Amino acid sequence: MKAKVRGKTVFCILLVMILAGSLLVSSCGKDRDDGVIIYDVYYLDSDYSSLVPEKYEGNADTDMYELLNKLSIVTGNPSARGIGELGVSTIGVDVEGGVATVSLSGGYESLDVAGQTLVKAAVVKTLTQLDSISGVKFMLGELPLTDRMGAEIPVMTADSFVSNPGLVVSDENSLQFVLYFADAEENYLRSISREVSKNTDASREQIVIEELIAGPTTGDFRGVMPNGTKVNSVSVADGLCYIDLSNEFLTGNSPVGMNLTVYSIVNSLAELNSVRKVQILIDGNITEIIRDGVDLSQVFSRNLDIVVGQ
Repeated sequence: MKAKVRGKTVFCILLVMILAGSLLVSSCGKDRDDGVIIYDVYYLDSDYSSLVPEKYEGNADTDMYELLNKLSIVTGNPSARGIGELGVSTIGVDVEGGVATVSLSGGYESLDVAGQTLVKAAVVKTLTQLDSISGVKFMLGELPLTDRMGAEIPVMTADSFVSNPGLVVSDENSLQFVLYFADAEENYLRSISREVSKNTDASREQIVIEELIAGPTTGDFRGVMPNGTKVNSVSVADGLCYIDLSNEFLTGNSPVGMNLTVYSIVNSLAELNSVRKVQILIDGNITEIIRDGVDLSQVFSRNLDIVVGQ
């Protein structure tokens, strides 16, 4: 069983092992008059659910080995965690043609999908600040890293991670969302616009799920989420949104069929520019359960065929 990346889970601390060597590079960090260059090192937050950038004072000689060392360690900030605290080590590092090849230890496999996404994002967003590195190719030991379908994961750039959960989503006082709930007859979905006060640091994606859990506010709509469902974590990588929900999503009393529930989530998230597809996890794991004819292990895309008026 894959480990869940949440604050209550205890992980052993393994420091990143960096191959000996030196690679001198120029950087695109922020220069200061005293020769210091400021980099952002992207740690995970204390709940292992979002990225936390921490400033690091480097110089013109700072290279990927130095940044990875910083990324791996236990930090002095109680709200920031190095990837080593997840049991993830870097056992090989190389760069060619602007692409850094980073080989991860087996500890990476013990993480859930959301945790794996955050680790990759932390490495990519930290390393691509260097002028010499435009992308990162990941390996697991000596083999290319693959997704759950066995396809090799391509070179990832900072643009591969279009949203970071936990960061402030807007400077405005409120946010506007399009949500999909069931119609009064519970046969189709209907869209509704909802304004949400910006009183949280949660990502847009997480706010959408929490609003669906909260349910509709008018009698013309019906709720879609099973009772007791909670959000464990939300992350987005390359347009794919990973939603990790509690087990109540499967066991709680549901007001509608699973088809409407799933596509209320997918269609609502697809209204955001950051999301094209959705993977639903249960307590950190992909479930092979088929409920009401819906295979919950699949990656879902927007479905407007069950939306009234579409």
